Amino acid sequence: MRVRFKKADLLPASGIVQSVANPQSTLPILGHVLVTAEHDNVATLVATDYETRVRIEVPADVAKKGRMTVPARNFHDLVKELPEDSDLTVESKARQAFVTAGRVRAELNTASAEDFPPFPDMVPTVEFEMEQRRLKRLLGKILFAVPTRDPRKVLLGALFEFKDGALNVVATDGKILACARAAVDNRKGPQNFNAIIPHKMLEELMRNLGDEGLVTAAFDDRQVSFQMGDIKYISNQIEGNYPNYEAVLPKDYARRLRFPKQAMQTAIRRASVLSDIRTSAVTLTFSGSQVTVEAESVDRGRIRDEVPATNDDGDFRITFNYKFVQEALKCIDQDEIQLNANSPVQPAVFEGVDAPDCLYLVMPIKLTDLRRDEETPEEEAPEPEDEDAGVSEEDA
Repeated sequence: MRVRFKKADLLPASGIVQSVANPQSTLPILGHVLVTAEHDNVATLVATDYETRVRIEVPADVAKKGRMTVPARNFHDLVKELPEDSDLTVESKARQAFVTAGRVRAELNTASAEDFPPFPDMVPTVEFEMEQRRLKRLLGKILFAVPTRDPRKVLLGALFEFKDGALNVVATDGKILACARAAVDNRKGPQNFNAIIPHKMLEELMRNLGDEGLVTAAFDDRQVSFQMGDIKYISNQIEGNYPNYEAVLPKDYARRLRFPKQAMQTAIRRASVLSDIRTSAVTLTFSGSQVTVEAESVDRGRIRDEVPATNDDGDFRITFNYKFVQEALKCIDQDEIQLNANSPVQPAVFEGVDAPDCLYLVMPIKLTDLRRDEETPEEEAPEPEDEDAGVSEEDA
């Protein structure tokens, strides 16, 4: 096999595939990229960790057709360091790959292309198209809430739920629940359908979705694929039933409190400086036309700030982990935020005013938990218990 590439074409492609390959796997072949040249003017790069797979077509001048593997990380790092605007040739001989560019000549040890896992075929039952920028925006609103570690396997991905002619994407780590909604184009398949897509697949998509062009998503019973231009991803779905997130969303609220997003973000950021390191607690007190933002810790001090607010009822005080509030506010696009609440100890929802496309459910910190932390000597203080946003597998 002998193929010539332009560095400008090969470098981004090698970066995409090496991020999927898994050099730490007990199967060494999964740390390699399969390079295939079956046509005169294009080569294909494929990588997999068995759960996630990616295939990308790269313009090339194919002098001799064939297949070979190269170690993913080393290959990408080598291409990155080659002279800018250079052409490079990749050639396989026996169990080695030779990479040449100008006066540079490198040899890479390879593995057998016959051992590389085949790229699967799919017969989709559901398909839809969406602008890449819209899917990227949708994932950006929920990805932070997908945990990378959790004994509840179904929470290690995001729920893609087709319902009422729209796509709902939901994620929760048990402490905050994120839900975003968008219309889809050219939908094919049953009206109601759902699948759980793993965190790694979502991260790879976020990294490579652009601001132009379409992405085509396809689902079968076990897998999901995303095609955008010359790049195609396929991932196994996470098996199991996602928790019934609608069961924990309050049907109505006793209080609807409003405040400007930017001013609240600034106040929360300031309060975080003096918030207790064990609880990350920040207290919001709504009174009249303002909300007071407070935080304190025994060893660092206290802080108090005021933000304009709209409060149609009496005084209201509620305490959150400031990190969850920061994440929610960052993902809401509107300038005015509405906090929907029933009591200081029940789940509360942050959303944009007159913007039903996303919401964030957060469990408050109870005053009894704060007192317990204050009474625990610092040297004996346990690890803080994460507040659960009320979503569990029992709700499924």
